[in-house]
Amino acid sequence: PTLYKIKVASLHHASRMPGIGEKKQVAISKWVRGYEARLPALRQQNFPGKRPIQQKYAHQKSMQKKKIHKLEAQKILLDKRVSRLQQEYAWLKQIREKDFVVMLHNPEKSSPQVDRFIQGVFAEWEPMPMWLVDALAAQNETRK
Repeated sequence: PTLYKIKVASLHHASRMPGIGEKKQVAISKWVRGYEARLPALRQQNFPGKRPIQQKYAHQKSMQKKKIHKLEAQKILLDKRVSRLQQEYAWLKQIREKDFVVMLHNPEKSSPQVDRFIQGVFAEWEPMPMWLVDALAAQNETRK
C-alpha cells in the first residue's frame, strides 16, 4: 500500500529524515507494523471507494490468476519430467565398475543391468522416449 505516493513500509526508514530520531522511529515502525497486520482485515471490509478499486484491478487480477494457474500446470509437468530423469539417473548410477569387471571375466554370464547400462536409456533402434524428447526440448528452451 502507498500513502501520498510513498510505500507505507518505507516509513520504517523515516529516521533518515531530519528531525526524526530513534524514539520517533520506534513509534513509527510500531504503527506501521500494526497497520500492516490489520491491512488484510481492512481489505475485506467495505470502505469508501472500494468498488471502483476492485473494478479497476479486476481484469489484472483475473489475468494474474490465469498466469498462476498456467505456471502451476507447468510446474506439475516439470516435476514429472524431473522425477523421471532422476529415476533413470539413479538406475544408471547404481551400475559400478566392478559390474563391468565381473562381466569381462565371465563373458558367458550375462548381466542384464550392464547390458541396459551399455544400451542406455533406450536402444539405438528404438524411437527416443517422449519423456526424454520433452526434457531435451525444455532444456533447449531454457538455453535461449
